[in-house]
Amino acid sequence: MYFDIEAVAAAEDTGMSAPALRGRMLALLHPLFAAKPHTYALAIPAGRQAVCDKGGGVVRIFASSRDDLDALVASLSQLPWMRDYARLHYPAAVPENYKGAWVAFRRYRVPTLKSDRKTGAEAGQLRQRRMLGMQKEKMDYFVVSSKSTEQRFTLAVRREPGTPPQAECLPNSYGLCSAHNLFCVPDLP
Repeated sequence: MYFDIEAVAAAEDTGMSAPALRGRMLALLHPLFAAKPHTYALAIPAGRQAVCDKGGGVVRIFASSRDDLDALVASLSQLPWMRDYARLHYPAAVPENYKGAWVAFRRYRVPTLKSDRKTGAEAGQLRQRRMLGMQKEKMDYFVVSSKSTEQRFTLAVRREPGTPPQAECLPNSYGLCSAHNLFCVPDLP
């Protein structure tokens, strides 16, 4: 089961970028995902045209049951930003005979200059390589403000083709997979 969350403001000229809109949605989803570990998987709908048509402020949430999606929608509906600036689409089921592509969404870490342990000429080189990789692959990203550290950061997401899950999916608190918990979701339009 899945549903989309679309930022209503994305279709208007708000001055906010799609990564900033998605980042605001992710900031609101993150504590709800953390409260129910391994329940919700996050995806960014495929297709540059689809993203551009909706201003890019769209995320897709997968869960294994309708009850889990309903609980999430009930929590999201209480949040003023979601109520005022986002549209929650009606949940839909992934077709049982789905034969389409599968994709994994994994966080792509770009270290900060502060976290770089190298000094001298090597300082910042890993950050530069990672940023170039992010640009080359045209990765989607979120601009997120952390409530705990009060810092603003970019959370890059790497889209990787894959196969249907063979084991239990264990999304992290951002709804993404990791190197240790790799899983894929249907790559629906």
